[in-house]
Amino acid sequence: MNQKFPLLTTSIQNIREDNFICANYVDGDDIVLIGFPRGAFTARSVANMIATVSLLTPSGLGHFYAVFEDYESMTDANRDLTLFLDPQVLPYDGEKVKAKRGWEKKRKLQYEEWLTKNGYTRHKYQDGTTEIKIKAIGVCILLEHRASPQRQSSVYADPPNNKLPIY
Repeated sequence: MNQKFPLLTTSIQNIREDNFICANYVDGDDIVLIGFPRGAFTARSVANMIATVSLLTPSGLGHFYAVFEDYESMTDANRDLTLFLDPQVLPYDGEKVKAKRGWEKKRKLQYEEWLTKNGYTRHKYQDGTTEIKIKAIGVCILLEHRASPQRQSSVYADPPNNKLPIY
């Protein structure tokens, strides 16, 4: 692992994993993401990216890095709007607290629709009706794992009644 740029290394790992899923996904495949202590962040990040922007199409993979940059900066109110792929991305008008969360949600939805309209992502099987969903994320931890002070492991509890969220 690159000690000088750990976040860059993690981001590149996320890109590689998501790219593999997009390139090899066939309708009906189960997407199972399992992360051990140091891969747990990658598993959660990839699952969140798929849940947020869905699976990229072959033409979307050609814009993978730009989509990834947009995804990472979607809630950044200070990002230059000309850097987004979507030229009509919803600008930040100084919304606060609850209104800012509403702005973030609208912006993500608008961007998701733009990606789909331009053929960069798909949210449904080829039949056009069945939604692609992530049903669960497995994060494995080793309780005796000694992580460096910069990379402390976290313990996650099961949801009530062991019902896993659908993203």
